[in-house]
Amino acid sequence: MAAPVYLLGLGLASLASLANGVNPFSSGVFADPAIWIPLFGTSGLAGLMLLVATSRKTVIAFSFNSETRQLSYVETAPLRKLRTTVVPFESIRAVNPTVLTSYATAGYLSVITRVPGQDEKSLWLGNDIPVESLQAHCAWLSRYLGDRVQPLLRQDC
Repeated sequence: MAAPVYLLGLGLASLASLANGVNPFSSGVFADPAIWIPLFGTSGLAGLMLLVATSRKTVIAFSFNSETRQLSYVETAPLRKLRTTVVPFESIRAVNPTVLTSYATAGYLSVITRVPGQDEKSLWLGNDIPVESLQAHCAWLSRYLGDRVQPLLRQDC
């Protein structure tokens, strides 16, 4: 993906050096400052394209609504707009409250969803939710989701 952009940069650099009267195939071509702008510009553009293409989405806010029986969450990724997604409770396959260590005082909710016509998706909701709050959320959610809400998972045990 970055190769065509970089080749474009080399072509632009060659044109810039030709415009300044320097043979692009000579050893003095890299002494010409006009070649550096297209080379660094296109390699930076290629890096930016790779960042956008490989960036991971992050959930920055979420809420469970008992009236509409929906989970809504807002996710973001570098250089992209915020996107709000709504998932009905029927499409939630599992909710796993998780802490990373047995002595941790905070954790997150791991939610697995499967919307019809789409792939299964795993969400990491929250980051530093206190364990007591995690358990309260899960007790509340179990009224709506039943056995799809799992007990607290301590990952190092």
